Amino acid sequence: MVISVVKTILSFLRSRGRRLKDEEECVQPEVRRQEVLVDGDVQTVEHEEEKEETCTKVVSKRRNKKPITLVGTSQQASELTGVKKAWIHLGKLKEGTTAENVETFLKKYFPELDVSSYRNKFIQLESITQEENYDVLCLSEHWMNEVQLQQYIPDGYNIASFFCRKTHHHGGVVIYIKQGWQYQEVCQITKYAEEMSCELAAIKVNNTIIVTVYRTPLSDWNVFMSNIENVFECINKYKKKAVIIGDFNIQFLGCDNKCLDFKNLCSTYGYKVTINVPTRLDSCIDNILISSNFESYQVGIINNHLSDHLAQFINFECNLVNSNNECKYRLTLTPITDNRAFLFNYLLSFVDFNQILSNNDLEKDFNCFINIIQYYFEYCFSKTTVKINNRKVTNKWFTDDLKKMKNELEIVYSLMKTVNDSELKVKYRKMKRKYRTALKEAKKSDNGEYLMKAENKNKAAWSLIKK
Repeated sequence: MVISVVKTILSFLRSRGRRLKDEEECVQPEVRRQEVLVDGDVQTVEHEEEKEETCTKVVSKRRNKKPITLVGTSQQASELTGVKKAWIHLGKLKEGTTAENVETFLKKYFPELDVSSYRNKFIQLESITQEENYDVLCLSEHWMNEVQLQQYIPDGYNIASFFCRKTHHHGGVVIYIKQGWQYQEVCQITKYAEEMSCELAAIKVNNTIIVTVYRTPLSDWNVFMSNIENVFECINKYKKKAVIIGDFNIQFLGCDNKCLDFKNLCSTYGYKVTINVPTRLDSCIDNILISSNFESYQVGIINNHLSDHLAQFINFECNLVNSNNECKYRLTLTPITDNRAFLFNYLLSFVDFNQILSNNDLEKDFNCFINIIQYYFEYCFSKTTVKINNRKVTNKWFTDDLKKMKNELEIVYSLMKTVNDSELKVKYRKMKRKYRTALKEAKKSDNGEYLMKAENKNKAAWSLIKK
């Protein structure tokens, strides 16, 4: 310690001595010339005077750099640009403030700081496709550019249409469709896409048009209304059924001007708002719009524990066509829809069973009753033939243990929504993290088993990378 102090003093004195020496060398005498008369001759006399000012030579000078705060991602939208991260430090919080309160506050006032990146939850999305048999997946806010999006495709699906931001951060929409189904991207609709205000992806599958929409809360409302009206007009020219699904960031359960204007626009073009329950906290900001020519459909919401938004689903008959034209067998079905069931009950209401079943013969009355029911049933519920196509079955890694964990997670989530208990919320978050970890381990184990069984290890490894 003493030696270090002495070294510090000596180095200071040396630097001080060099500085004083430089100051002495920089002091130069000033020469002043004066003409005087000596014995009748004019002579010049020089006087040397020292300058009062001294020049100081500064060798180096340290400057304190100001800290730079980086929020969000890179300013340049390039596939070679890395993501910049930033920490948010909070201080002087009210006593009793929980992490959930802070998260709710940030999501409410800073929606652009949403941490629900699709890349972080890709394995969880694949588990959903492994468990369920969805033909089309519509995602909003994937947060990726075009190059990155091609690296995150669920097994067994193709990218049908997408939109990526080039100027701003995050956002974006994408539509995935099952491998083998015929589809066509509707560029006449996607040309109305605009960053933040109205981000669109659209495809045409047989007799149905599917559109995915995303609008940020702080975007220009007039631009969104103008673009979405153009989308409605474009769909009407095709004269096909249409499904518009996405995150509109409109309070559909409220009565504000934006909600009323949007609903009036939908009614003008014959579209129906189908979701009337909260999809995020206490707000209904996500929805499914269907055209007026839909005969039968089923909509609802599900919690797939993938985001703070609840997912929406719609089931309807679309008559998908296989691009390989391979048909394994035909299946005859009797679809029972709400409209047909209403017609069935309506026709039966005009039948006077008291007059028909007036015979004393119980067997005749029973046969007469069955014949009437069968006649109206076959009239209202006509049979249809469906083609069952050959579809490549992938190796499913979503095991029964994972299904059990997900069921337990859904039970705890239902209890948490019913009973306002802080312990249940903590338990739900712990189970959710445990479930995600189990999904990652199951996926790693499945990939490892695939590599072990493969004869050509290098080829198998590249197939996993390209998958």
